[in-house]
Amino acid sequence: MVTCLNLICGCLSILYCIRIDLQMAALFIMAASVFDFLDGLVARMTDSYSPIGKQLDSLADVVSFGVAPGFIVFTLFYFNSTFLTIDYDPMRNWYSFVAFLIPCGSAWRLAKFNIDTRQSEGFIGLPVPSMGFIVAALPFIVFDSHTSERLSNFLVHPITLIFLVLGLCYLMLSDLKLISLKFKTYDFTSNKARYILLGVAAILLAALQFKALPLIILAYIIISVTIGKEER
Repeated sequence: MVTCLNLICGCLSILYCIRIDLQMAALFIMAASVFDFLDGLVARMTDSYSPIGKQLDSLADVVSFGVAPGFIVFTLFYFNSTFLTIDYDPMRNWYSFVAFLIPCGSAWRLAKFNIDTRQSEGFIGLPVPSMGFIVAALPFIVFDSHTSERLSNFLVHPITLIFLVLGLCYLMLSDLKLISLKFKTYDFTSNKARYILLGVAAILLAALQFKALPLIILAYIIISVTIGKEER
């Protein structure tokens, strides 16, 4: 049930993309991440692990953190410099279909995760929800009144979006080794990287709110490959 709430949030995110309300679409990706966290927590608390639960979780993640972010990027391809009119002729802007490499890369990443026994203690490649957070932050940055028009135009420029999509897909499918945020114990010594990351994330969120998400993911990668080597 909790996993299906994740899936429903992903569907609502896509719906709001269709309505051209990208900030609401991004908020539903955030809501999906809450349920994605809770389903694992509930499974551990109730000792109710099952193969179908593992598969259902991945299928829900494909929608909420793969298809929904893909639709956000696809919609951003169609905003002009004033963000007032949108041209949805895909044949005129055929390059916008590159956005759907995000759900393809997400599905591939999750399929690898489900059969890779090396990822029981950590992650190999950027986790799909982390990738979704980066995309979900874009509407809050682009449409923030404090964001300069030059930066907004840069972020929705087709070349920027194409490189963003390719970069995210590469990170998801790479052999980059990252820590898991699951705590087996709560002592600082064996969880130093996790506690540092949580502290950095809290400070960034307090200062920048949802716009901090790309910086948090960047900090996650840096901390994983430096301090977190022993904790993977």
